Amino acid sequence: MPSSAPRLSWLVSVLLVLCDVSLPAAAQPSAGSPASGNGISTNCIAALVRDVLAATSTNVSAEEKYSDVSRVVNSFVESCTHGFEGSSTGLRPLRILGVTGAAAAEFAQLTSDFQLNTGYKVIFEPVAYTDVVRELEFVEPTSPLVYDGWLADGSMVVELAIHTKMTAPLDSFVARDSRLQWSDVTEYVREISSTYGGATVGVPLSGRPLALMYREDVLDAANLTTPNTWEDMVTAVKILNGTDFNGDDVSDFSLCWELSDCAWHGTIAVSAVLATMTQTAGPQTGFLWDPDTMAALGGTAAMTRTMELIQQLLPYTATSCAPINPNFMRGDCAITIASEALFKGFSMYTPFKSLIGTALVPGSKIALNRQTGGLEACTPALCPHAVRERTYDGTEVLVNRAPHFGIGGFSGFVNAYQDEEHQQAMFSFFSFASEPVYSKHLVMTSMAVGVYRKSHLDTNAQSLAAWRALGYDDAAVKEYLTTVAVALEHPNFVMDLRMLNGERFLGTLYTALLNASAGMAPAEIAANVLVEQTAILASSGALDVVRQSLRAGLGISVASPPPPPPTPVVVVVSQRGKSETNVAIILGVTIPLAVMLTALLIAVLVVRKNRRRSMFGGHLVPPPGEDTTLVVTDIMDSTVLWETLGPGVMECAIATHNAIVRLALVKWSGYEQTTEGDSFLLAFHTPSDALGFAMQLQANLLEAAWEPELLQHPFCAPVTMGPSAALLATREVKEDDDPDPTSACQLGNARELVQSLHAAAAAATGDEPLIMVESATSLDSPARRGAAPAASTMAKFMRLAWTSEGSPAAAAAAGKSVVTVFKGLRVRIGMHSGVEKVDVELNATAGRVFFTGVPLALTKAIGDAGAGGMVLMTKETFVCLHLDRALKDMGVLVLSMGKHTFTDDTLRGCLCVYQAIERQLVPRLAVFEPLRGLSELQPGAMDAPIGTVCIAFANMVGLATLQAWDKDRADVALDAYAAVLKQLLHDAGGYLVDLTASGQCLVAFHHPLDAVAWGAGLIEVMKHRQWDEELLSHELCEEVLLHEPGGEYTGGSSPLSRRVLLRGPRIKIGIDVGKVQADVAPLTGRMSYHGKVMNRAARISSKASSGKQWCSATVWEKANGLLGGARLLTAGIRGTQLGAFSLKGVTRRVELVECSWRHGDDAAGGSHDPSSSAGSRPITLGTGRETS
Repeated sequence: MPSSAPRLSWLVSVLLVLCDVSLPAAAQPSAGSPASGNGISTNCIAALVRDVLAATSTNVSAEEKYSDVSRVVNSFVESCTHGFEGSSTGLRPLRILGVTGAAAAEFAQLTSDFQLNTGYKVIFEPVAYTDVVRELEFVEPTSPLVYDGWLADGSMVVELAIHTKMTAPLDSFVARDSRLQWSDVTEYVREISSTYGGATVGVPLSGRPLALMYREDVLDAANLTTPNTWEDMVTAVKILNGTDFNGDDVSDFSLCWELSDCAWHGTIAVSAVLATMTQTAGPQTGFLWDPDTMAALGGTAAMTRTMELIQQLLPYTATSCAPINPNFMRGDCAITIASEALFKGFSMYTPFKSLIGTALVPGSKIALNRQTGGLEACTPALCPHAVRERTYDGTEVLVNRAPHFGIGGFSGFVNAYQDEEHQQAMFSFFSFASEPVYSKHLVMTSMAVGVYRKSHLDTNAQSLAAWRALGYDDAAVKEYLTTVAVALEHPNFVMDLRMLNGERFLGTLYTALLNASAGMAPAEIAANVLVEQTAILASSGALDVVRQSLRAGLGISVASPPPPPPTPVVVVVSQRGKSETNVAIILGVTIPLAVMLTALLIAVLVVRKNRRRSMFGGHLVPPPGEDTTLVVTDIMDSTVLWETLGPGVMECAIATHNAIVRLALVKWSGYEQTTEGDSFLLAFHTPSDALGFAMQLQANLLEAAWEPELLQHPFCAPVTMGPSAALLATREVKEDDDPDPTSACQLGNARELVQSLHAAAAAATGDEPLIMVESATSLDSPARRGAAPAASTMAKFMRLAWTSEGSPAAAAAAGKSVVTVFKGLRVRIGMHSGVEKVDVELNATAGRVFFTGVPLALTKAIGDAGAGGMVLMTKETFVCLHLDRALKDMGVLVLSMGKHTFTDDTLRGCLCVYQAIERQLVPRLAVFEPLRGLSELQPGAMDAPIGTVCIAFANMVGLATLQAWDKDRADVALDAYAAVLKQLLHDAGGYLVDLTASGQCLVAFHHPLDAVAWGAGLIEVMKHRQWDEELLSHELCEEVLLHEPGGEYTGGSSPLSRRVLLRGPRIKIGIDVGKVQADVAPLTGRMSYHGKVMNRAARISSKASSGKQWCSATVWEKANGLLGGARLLTAGIRGTQLGAFSLKGVTRRVELVECSWRHGDDAAGGSHDPSSSAGSRPITLGTGRETS
């Protein structure tokens, strides 16, 4: 097959290059021999290459081709990948989808111990525990053999079983493994947490039972026993609050519990209180949903009472979201509810370790009657597991306890798609970690591992001695283990919610907690929970399916065990013929495991790249590079909103805002770095991803269901806009229409500009600026003087074109077509692309990557400059967007907002700012405020002149010739030309349309006077700069002087003055005025112009002589008109009539005028003090060189 040879060579090259495999000749095995040591046989490699080529050459769809390649790679894994480096067992290393943060470090030690004892090498692929199910869903269709196992908490068992077929049943492995001692595992963990559908699917590795922990000395001093009910808990914290518990002379909170800002902890806190009232007859009755009727128990009177209790506890609570509450560790509070990690930390690292007491979490003396929906005092019938206990009021009542098992603990799961040999190896790893002796060592030494075995709870002398050797107090350990044993064996223990969409249902409890913190009425909170949970239930699919998932999660129904996984496709590598052996000889090298992984990467690269996934499917943090784009979001006026809105309104708004941000973040593969208040700090792989996120966020904020009270606030009220009557009545303007007159304010600015520029030129030449000039050639005649064009910009046009139309309903009733441009929270967004390695930091403790330095500072600064609803970006982002043509595909308008500097010293340098906006939201431009915190150097597209515009074309004559002569000197001259041009343009209020590398410049002005003064000033200033002597020796830059009578007598025949006519690079300028069609150029985001005036100005420039500025007679007349009848010569500018010229492309001859600065003996009258011009700005000029 000759056509396959190039493809074969290409694939082999890619494999070797990507794997960075060296090929020492001496190390190459003979063809057909198996790889030795750590390699793969060459026949296997040849078969892999052959089969991948065959799979990719078929004429099938991309999806089918992708599936074929996946089967080939899976076959390669099964048939060939044995005997790899790092494993003494002959098996490749085992790969586990692991955990991040502190737990990752704990399991890293476990893998090391396992390899030391067994020879198996285990590699962890870290992922947040909340992403485990999504990760496995992603890899199953394409590469199910990537992982051999994974870690997950008990609440994920149902989701894993329903959404994937990757979880292997483990009953046969458990039965064969006597070392595991399965009967030693507590009943809850053994029978429920690690099972699904009647089959064992997980090996327990950690438990998380909750317990009440308290300072014994503090309660004893207050003569208090441990609270048995939640009402007792409220009483205790009220009595203890304000006491100094640690001797630092500071009043302390009595309770440390995560009751406000911690999503995971807060959800468990609400569950712990609620379950004591909703679950009374054992774990299989459920605490949040009734498994028989699917009644939502979270929206009942029990939730109302739960919120009442939490609101009573909140004033006395110190909150921290850390796994080990630092307030309790410092002795700043007396009571907490937590898991084993806090007990260990308190015992190991505080001076109070002998003072810690442990008790069951409080219970409730009232419970929900599921038949009536009301709360009733516990009776033996209603609360069959309740125990009679004494309360603080001295009475004995039945108290229903429901010990909560936290998140259910971590378990290890085995991949059903792997062969039995690898499944056994994976199970052996989990068994090694879970067997009694080693697991107890982990329980005593690891913060991440909690008790889950009966042997973990031993309080005999030998066990206590082992705890004591690690620094624990005997009495404290014994009380803790005894309490946990009661909780684990309690007949009414509570497991975490295990059902379809369980995480979303639990999220409603956290929302309820936030509302309680904000002061919302408990009954209203319960009603909201009911509405939210009912909506989630409706979106979760068929009710029977959801009910079955709940019952299976509770261990009620026994379904058939999961079906066996599909049999992997195995290619049998037989003895090959001569041609195939030759392929092996060509490849002749031992290729390590990286080849297999690289082949897999090639097969799935396109899909994974589009999803921003790692090779193994994990969420990929954007790497350093020019495409990596940082994004910062911020809610406008959030401080005012927090202060003025009613209780709970802003909390609900923030929750809605955060959900919208994170939903868009997932779609566009973004990375959430952190949050600062209500601001999100994000990172994206490309600018187009960042822009897509920003556009979706702005659109979704408009569609969100905001609270009515929020929408009544003026900062959040809906804003609808429609086309104004003036816009609808706009008539087509002809080229010859007369413009509107100019205001006195514009006149004043123009005069000050002329005086400022003339003063600058005069300072350079030594001439005095003059007040009165006489000129026979001036075209300043009343008959020819015309009105000046009106100053109009895109911003002004938008404000005239779009007006507010009140509410959408009112506009619809009036028959108006409107668009809603604002509704609810207004969020501003800043974007910047380009991150260096030095700007990326890894926080090992948090297990997260942080972007810092100048890129983040720029992103924040540009975001802060905008108004609510704006999406701003730097030039780096804008340029990259064009490289991948994202703007065209998204239908987004991007406007240049000009060039700016920062007003403070935080950041230095110039900044080009761009604004992105969806086309349907363009009316927002009519109400956006100017950028904040920036000083404008060049105006943006919104400030560009439109309508009747004065166009100036400037050109640096002979630049190409100068560059051919001496490129360095020519480029220095070009830079100087650009700098002077822009500086004077800033003073003149002109708009830079384009400045090319060939020295051609296109500028637009509101008024002809601005254009004439700018051009004359540019030519004059360029003549008097400090130029390089070598540059001035070139004929295109040499100095030309005019000697004329009137100078100081120097001993010659007559006194002469010398005037510089030409010096340095020659500049010529052409100017005309007229109507233009203005539009935003997609490639620059700047205003572009079309119309007859553009051609006329360009043709006038080409006609002009070197070092001269020519303009049309119309420009000169209108410039004179701006001075209200005074002559332009009064300002120091003179016009010389040149006659009528034929211009290419112009039907009629055009009368032209040369405009230049006036010099000393041309003028008459008094002098002018340039400092008297309020708008003038000194310009530093070089000293001219005089030649004879």
